[in-house]
Amino acid sequence: MIKEVVAVLLVILVLSIGCGEDEPEKVITKETEEVKALPPSGMVMISKGEITIDDETISIRPFYLDKYEVTVGQFKKFTAETGYEYDQWKQVAEYSSTNKHPMVYVSWNDAKAYADWIGKRLPTEVEWEFAARGGLIDKVFPWGDDGDDSVDSVARSYANYNGTGGDDKWENATAPVGSFKPNGYNLYDMAGNVWEWCENRHDNSDEYQALRGGSWGHYVDLLYVTARNSYLPDHRDSDSGFRCVLVP
Repeated sequence: MIKEVVAVLLVILVLSIGCGEDEPEKVITKETEEVKALPPSGMVMISKGEITIDDETISIRPFYLDKYEVTVGQFKKFTAETGYEYDQWKQVAEYSSTNKHPMVYVSWNDAKAYADWIGKRLPTEVEWEFAARGGLIDKVFPWGDDGDDSVDSVARSYANYNGTGGDDKWENATAPVGSFKPNGYNLYDMAGNVWEWCENRHDNSDEYQALRGGSWGHYVDLLYVTARNSYLPDHRDSDSGFRCVLVP
């Protein structure tokens, strides 16, 4: 009789442990953490690290970066929903002919307005270059060191730049975003297609804002990861665009 009572008590104890209130809570917490770790739609998580720019070694905090350059379609949605004044659509269509092409003829002011609207910001020069390297160390381009400007060049698989050849079918215009191979962080068009506005200049210039990455209008010698262009914040051009950052 005593053995039977003990057996019943053991069964009850096992069931109590299996159905305890703490277990479901632990499962939910784990799932929630996994969801939080996922990048926002259309973005890539860039892990922390270090980079040296202008002889200064800088620590990088984790951040999310748009996988693609902001497109014409995305910028059209911004202007339609906010009433933002923009009157360069005819010029845009000449170089970026569909909603899937990168937005061009955007000034730094335009890009910042879009970023503020969508709840993001422009990348700093440091963030941009760290991301463009794709995890490679001391390499010239986002894909490595090969910079030969021939038809068979490795560069032609990764970037839209002056002239055509290889995967580059576009001449005197942008390519739809994501038309080439990504870098090591799965980011597209970090070289070529359009120059990309940055939040600031690393040398703290008060007047000019930096653009990085080269464009469809340049040869491969301006696609290297350290190349910098700069304009006044109201400047618009046929080869200037942007992408955005979100800090978790």
